[in-house]
Amino acid sequence: REFHREVCGGVGPGSSSSAVGLKGCCRAMKLNALDFVIIGLSFVALFAVAIWTTWKRRKTEDTAEYFLSGRGMMWWAIGSSLFASNIGTEHFVGQAGSAAAAGLAVAWYEWGAIWLLLLLGWVFGPEYLARKLTTIPEWFEYRFNKWCRLVLAVVCMGAYIISKIAATLYAAGVMFEVVFNWNSWYSIPVILVITGAYTMGGGLSAVMYTDTIQMFIFFFGGLAGSITAFSIVGGYGGMTGALEDYGLNDFMIILRPVDDKQYAWTGLLIGATINSVWYWCIDQEMVQRVLSSRSVSHAKWGILMAGCLKLFSPFVIVFPGIIARVLYEKCIHGDGFPEWCGTDLGSDQGANNAYPYLINLSFPMGVRGVMVASMLAAMTSSLSSVFNSACTVFTVDIYLRFIHPEASDKRVILVGRLSTAVVTGLAIAWLPVIQGQKGQLYLITQAAMTHLSPSLCVVFVLGFFFKQINALGALIGLSVGTVMGVTQLILSLVWHQHCEDTSHGTKIGTPWWQCLHFNHFAIFLSFVVTVVTVGVSAATGGFSAAADEKKREARQKEIDQCEELSSPSEAQKEEILSPTKGEALSTPLLDTEGDPEDANEQKLTGEYDNTVELAGTQPPTREANTQSPLLATIDQKCFSNVWVQHAGAATLFFLVGIILIVWK
Repeated sequence: REFHREVCGGVGPGSSSSAVGLKGCCRAMKLNALDFVIIGLSFVALFAVAIWTTWKRRKTEDTAEYFLSGRGMMWWAIGSSLFASNIGTEHFVGQAGSAAAAGLAVAWYEWGAIWLLLLLGWVFGPEYLARKLTTIPEWFEYRFNKWCRLVLAVVCMGAYIISKIAATLYAAGVMFEVVFNWNSWYSIPVILVITGAYTMGGGLSAVMYTDTIQMFIFFFGGLAGSITAFSIVGGYGGMTGALEDYGLNDFMIILRPVDDKQYAWTGLLIGATINSVWYWCIDQEMVQRVLSSRSVSHAKWGILMAGCLKLFSPFVIVFPGIIARVLYEKCIHGDGFPEWCGTDLGSDQGANNAYPYLINLSFPMGVRGVMVASMLAAMTSSLSSVFNSACTVFTVDIYLRFIHPEASDKRVILVGRLSTAVVTGLAIAWLPVIQGQKGQLYLITQAAMTHLSPSLCVVFVLGFFFKQINALGALIGLSVGTVMGVTQLILSLVWHQHCEDTSHGTKIGTPWWQCLHFNHFAIFLSFVVTVVTVGVSAATGGFSAAADEKKREARQKEIDQCEELSSPSEAQKEEILSPTKGEALSTPLLDTEGDPEDANEQKLTGEYDNTVELAGTQPPTREANTQSPLLATIDQKCFSNVWVQHAGAATLFFLVGIILIVWK
């Protein structure tokens, strides 16, 4: 306290000033000309791409082009957008704050997500692309009925506005106040309007291309910040040694005892995985990027790219949060860094400011500008992704399906743009609620989806893998799960302070049910929804109907086999088509005599003679014809090679396992 009385004018853990306040020199942000140039250049690049994409698609009347980028996105845009949509300001503020408060365990939310990304790419994604879905609620109608689709769409819309947008805005408010000393009422609405404008104008294309720019900004900027932070404490060894010296030995442990109130290993490995299946494999915000891909191969490579980026995200976000806590501990123990005594990172609420304080107090000029640009890019990428997904779900699954099914493409796109504006307005209207929570809303938003997602996840997985689940069972399972989740969420909020008062260190408080961690509740709720869904399906004839369907499929297979036996084989066809018996077909398939442009036109229009169709040859597409020989070779040897894809997926899978073993 003597340090911060002398250096920071009395602002510290023992003073009356708030940990989130901006009084005293400890909270004065100093940016020089270089910092402003870096921030300015990053936003010039971002808005140049946004304006170009918006202008290019200002007159589009194709819904697939607006909502899914014409289903033509390349793997690098998919991977960049998946990562950028996931990482937002709430990670730099909230996840780094959790690391400052409790250590490395929060990193499992990043590393564990890699397994779920692979599940999306190799199990669910090919099914989505085969059915040419625009939204995931469409799949629920295809598999169950339109009411299941409506339930999912409504839950998604509510979650986007209350949970995802709220978390991003809360984190942005903390950043603007701590870093810039800007009131959130002046700064956040400007960012919201700008982000909403290019999202509304350019659709998913604008979102994904700007996500690519933003990903490079905050990923490499975050790496620069991480390297700077490690250099301050003497590297990884200096960080772990300081944690041991100050009695924080459990900070580098991921899997913790079952009765740990925040990071029990059962909750992380099972409960958090259930929520992550929803987030990565079912949620429209993530899956929409895969739906926009030009092929399954590009979708898989984009997912592998996002998985590789997720490997490094804890080093960009979590470890700097731990380093901020080390600097705070050094100060209060009299080991230097006096400016950190006023940060109060020992409390849960004060820990949310860890990364902004790290930028403010310890980063040199230039690096500060890079980190501010990184956090702003992360914020705008997350907001634009949520805006676009919310407008897609409303327009396709509510307006076009239930309100105006006969609407023209032009009208549908207009409604999509207007709904983006409405969501932006609702987000601005939500600001008073965010400010009124005084730091508690971030935890509420993190728990909200974990109370709602288990029922959605269980019904989806059961319907995906088991034909016995019928529409009535799915609808009742969704309804029961949603009611139980909302009830438990309300109970946990009402009893929150009591649970904190009765907890002992890292152990949960009592009564145990009201104080049950949301990851453990997700396990219980998943079990209940499974029993209800399966039970109702069995009681209403779902199992017998599935058995009848299986018999019909077997009978149809027998019929197809009989027809195949009565038709000529491929060898017989080849023999018939050959000029002489046993001679392979050597004549060119295309009429290339005359003008070469005529031959090219034949390739593009698919004007082939009957021999091509009988031989089963697929005509080349326009995309393949316009590729350079080098790109075509790379695509054939690498991107279209399933064994290369499988090898990349297996490598990522085992790397995550190794990480879990090292920091278990």
